[in-house]
Order: sequence, then C-alpha cells, then structure tokens
Amino acid sequence: LGSAEIVDLVTILSRLTTNFGIKILSQLPSFPRFLSALCTMGKWLLESSLAECQRVEGDVDSVEGLDWRNDAIGQILQCSDAMADDYWIVSGTGTDPAASNASQALATMLAPLYGPYCLCRVKMSCMEEHYAAREGTELDEIREEISAYSMEEEMTSAASLGRLNVMVSVSTL
Repeated sequence: LGSAEIVDLVTILSRLTTNFGIKILSQLPSFPRFLSALCTMGKWLLESSLAECQRVEGDVDSVEGLDWRNDAIGQILQCSDAMADDYWIVSGTGTDPAASNASQALATMLAPLYGPYCLCRVKMSCMEEHYAAREGTELDEIREEISAYSMEEEMTSAASLGRLNVMVSVSTL
C-alpha cells in the first residue's frame, strides 16, 4: 500500500468507529479483526517511522513520509480514544456483559499498541534531541515544534490507549 492508501484506510477505520460506535462494532463477527488491523497498522507505522528516524540519525526534517505516518498514527489513536472513552464501555463494563466483552477485546487486542507507541516516540525524541544538540539548536525551538505537531492531542489519545490495560501499560513505563 502507498502512503495515500494507508491514510485512507485508517481514516475509514476511524470513521467507522465514529459513525457506528463500539456498541455496534463489537457485535460484528469481524470486530477482533478490526482491532487487530488497527494494532498491526499502528505498530507498522511506528516501526517504519523509527527506522526512518534512525536512518537519518534524528534529523526529523529529513525523514521521508513523516507527515503521512503521523497523520495515520493520529487517526489510529483517535479511533482508539473514541472506543476506550465511549460512554457505553465506561458506564456498562460492570453491569453489561456485552460492554465487558468489548472492553476485554480492547484490552487484549488494541492495548498492545501502547508499548510500541511509547517506545517509538521516546526513541525518536531521544534521537531528535541528540541531533539538535549536535547541530546547536535551542531546546526552546524544539518545544515549539513539538507543540506545532499537536503532540499533546496525540499523547492524550495514547493515554486512553494505555488505560485499556493499565497493568501492562504500567510495566511499559
């Protein structure tokens, strides 16, 4: 798949989540494959971004395809956030068996994306900082760039992903 196709694919998956919600999606026999596709695509995007960042030794301005990969990862995280924070899941986990089953599916099939996400972002940030230090770039400039990339929103969505399976997420950190 090319870059445009990958972004289109994750956008479709995200729209399905937004339009139908987890209550409907979790009733489909293909729901486990849906979650698996999100997790697999997310891991691949993170790994390829990290490999590119390593190739250019932290010079993120030289990373090929960084923008579309970040867009796709952002879509996956927003999709995960929408499912994890869905009112049906949050309010019905203790009383509704279907909500409990959906929550368990999220915890086992989608939450494993949290560890690779944290590892990849930390390694990339470290490489970027080392590159900036070698080039003599001010850290304040880097912080402004991070804000420009809307990393705060991405980190908030990643936190929702981490809450799906707290024990595993804590061991990641």
